[in-house]
Amino acid sequence: MFGLTDEETAALVAARAAVQNAQSIVDRLERKIFDAESEAIRARRRTPRSSVAATLSANASPRQDFPKPASKRCSRPSSLSRLLYPPTPPPREAIIDTFGLVKSFGGLANTYSMGHAQTHQALRDAGINIWEEVARDWDRGISVKELSRRHGIGRDTVARWIRKTGRIVNPRNGNRRSDEALIVKTYRETYSVNKAAIAAGVAWATARAVLLRDDAWTEKRRKPASIFGSGAETARQSLPSC
Repeated sequence: MFGLTDEETAALVAARAAVQNAQSIVDRLERKIFDAESEAIRARRRTPRSSVAATLSANASPRQDFPKPASKRCSRPSSLSRLLYPPTPPPREAIIDTFGLVKSFGGLANTYSMGHAQTHQALRDAGINIWEEVARDWDRGISVKELSRRHGIGRDTVARWIRKTGRIVNPRNGNRRSDEALIVKTYRETYSVNKAAIAAGVAWATARAVLLRDDAWTEKRRKPASIFGSGAETARQSLPSC
């Protein structure tokens, strides 16, 4: 060939022959795999549905009723075991990376099988103030209920953590109590359920239910005595009897 010596030309011819031989082997094996897969698909299509169901049921694991017997349950360390043999806390860098990923107090505790107090201590050692983290989320408009769900703790605990940062959190039922007091106060001033409902921003039926529960509905409105009625009664009493 042009530009090649006799030895290089012979090597090129041998290499091309080897490539062609290898390609024929690859094509033959791939065709064999394709034929085997096609035959398996055709066999499954020919198999009756009842046989398939019987095969699946035979291979299925036996049903476990709940609660499972103690021998079948997953072994979990008891509270006493965690107290006597607490798990080794992970390194500081792992705590920071994991909390930055999950953003959850409960998620961090579950990841490393730590208790409440140990998770608190691990966060403090890592320089993370969980109270301030929760309070910042609350400042951004996330409700106490949602924060409780995210961190796996109670709503009272969330509210207590936020208060520890100096912020003010109203009681869970504080708005309801203030609304009920406003309904009763407005009703006793106006004796109008409609005005009481409008003042509190609730429905008429809600205001009536509050008044019934507070026994304000049964209170009678004490109207001042009419001037005309009082004069007529006085004149009637002053007339001589015939």
